[in-house]
This record gives sequence, C-alpha cells and structure tokens, in this order.
Amino acid sequence: MMYDKLPVVLLMGMASARQDSINCQIASYVLAHMDDLSGIGIVELAKRCHSGTSSISRFCKEIGLQDFAELKELLAGNSLRFQRTDHYADHVIESIGHAADSVSLQAVRSFCHDLDRFTKVAIFGILKGAGIVFNLKTDLLMLSKPVFTTMSFHEQLEYLHKAGKDTLILLFSHTGSYFEYVEARTLSKNRPKIYMVAPAGTVPDPAVDTYIYFESVRDQISHPYQMQYIAGLIAQEYAALHPAVSRIWK
Repeated sequence: MMYDKLPVVLLMGMASARQDSINCQIASYVLAHMDDLSGIGIVELAKRCHSGTSSISRFCKEIGLQDFAELKELLAGNSLRFQRTDHYADHVIESIGHAADSVSLQAVRSFCHDLDRFTKVAIFGILKGAGIVFNLKTDLLMLSKPVFTTMSFHEQLEYLHKAGKDTLILLFSHTGSYFEYVEARTLSKNRPKIYMVAPAGTVPDPAVDTYIYFESVRDQISHPYQMQYIAGLIAQEYAALHPAVSRIWK
C-alpha cells in the first residue's frame, strides 16, 4: 500500500467531519502525535483529547475501524512518509503521458456503457483519489448523470456492504489496494458490479468485475495526476454517448 490504513481513515475522517466536531479534534490530535501514541490506552487518549472514552469508541467506529483495539494496533505499526523531487513538473508530465499511452480504452468505454444503463451509481476513492472522484462527479452532473460519492471512509464501507446487483461502483485506487482497507468478503452475496481504476500488474481481487488498467510507477507524486487524466477521459467518453448534452471544443 502507498498509504498505511491509519492516515487514510484519519485524514478522510477529518475531511468529512465538521472542523469543530469531537471526531475532528481526536483525529487531529492522533495525527499530530502519532509517534508518541504506541501502546496508549483508551482512558489516557480520552484525557489527552479532552473527551470521554465513549467518544473515543464512537470515533473509531465512525472513521471505519472495528474498535479502539484496532486503532491501538495500527498506532503500533504506523509510519508516515512523504516523497519529494527536484524535477516535479517533468515527473508529472511524464506520468500523465504514461497513463494516456497505456490506459485500457476498451475498459473505459465498457464502464461508460454500464454508467449509461445503471440508475444507482457510486464512485469512491481514498485520500487524493477522493478529490478526483468529486471532479468526475461534477463532470457527470454537467452531462445529466448524477452519481453518489462521499469523503467519509465509513460511509464508503457502509455503501459497499449494502449495495446490490442493481448498483454500479467505480473505485479509484492508484496501487490497486482499495480492498486491503476493506473487508471485501463481507460484501453482499447479491453484490454490485464493480470497476476499479488501478495500475497494470495489480493482483486481481475477486470482488472486482473489471479493471481499468494503466502504467504507473506507483508513487505519491504522480498518482493524482494520472487518476485525474483517467477521470477526465471517462467524462469525455461518456459525453460521446450523449452528443445532445455536450459539444466539441476546438
């Protein structure tokens, strides 16, 4: 995985919560003091966050964890990493070129045809992928196609677990590891149709029906730009199916 599970659930929990909420307060504290919290108990964490143990327990469930024991386990093995380069622009431009040259256009068009015929559609991503999802949602709304999405990881999990075969889901996962954060085996037996945007070489997950593959070096720097290109390509291909609500820009 490019990102450990703990930063994922904490950052997405903060993004979907009110700034003055207890959940945001707890997530902010844990992120800021992550290196000092290994082995901490629930009573001590509640004291440091100026909240109660019940608030800590509720926080864990609402960000998508099983309980405080899982939070404690993740704190024991977590690490944060950030990548930098002296050739940022060149790196990004090159990565977009790789995505453009390698993306499976057949899979993109297959998704667009399914997008056209399904009424219930959800599109999800994690961290930077979640922002790209909202860009795609905006493009599709301009093409008169509403879709559901959410920044809350907990709400993504709930939706995945409740969705049935009448639902289409698109996942953006730059490492193909989305289901390492999700217990895919708990999906409904009457499960939704799932597409995943993922790098070539991703080990197929049985929960995914179709992959939209592209070439990637799987780094933090380039992955949002590659996924944004593919999100834009999906909007372009969907627009081609509906010329009455789109126009060619010259």
